[in-house]
Amino acid sequence: MDGYSWKDAALGDADEVSYLQNERCLFTEIEKDRAVRCGCFKYLEMYAADADLSTTYTRGVQFQYSLDLENFFDLCGGTSEYITNKRDNQEETNFVSSNPEQAAEFLAVLECHNARTYYNSDPDYSECKLSSSSSPSPSASLTTTSPPTDASSCDETALRFKVVKDD
Repeated sequence: MDGYSWKDAALGDADEVSYLQNERCLFTEIEKDRAVRCGCFKYLEMYAADADLSTTYTRGVQFQYSLDLENFFDLCGGTSEYITNKRDNQEETNFVSSNPEQAAEFLAVLECHNARTYYNSDPDYSECKLSSSSSPSPSASLTTTSPPTDASSCDETALRFKVVKDD
């Protein structure tokens, strides 16, 4: 079956909410740039450092985000809650070099997803997820500028997105 129902999470099933916030990985693709977000962490792979090939790169230049082709971010800033303040963007600091093992695990999950969804292959709807030794929660050992807390899940704070159509 394609997709996953969020019904139980919307109705407040605590186990389902915890699973969706901390274990279920979400995959995104814009042009040839790809990302995976699991819990508080996001791994982003840009196709090229070229404004003609990557809107992600263009936005990085425009808003002073990381311009590295391989990026690993802590969206909770070392805490148990997503940072949603526009003036405190958690995608400015790339943690790939300071956390290479954890970034490699996220890359493996992204590569798993890419292989299973490759257009020229039979579809495979099984879940790509982090190994049991890696935790996507803020309790994972990630060196950040803010001290980590002992909380084990991210807050239910709603994320807000603005869709911008470029002509």
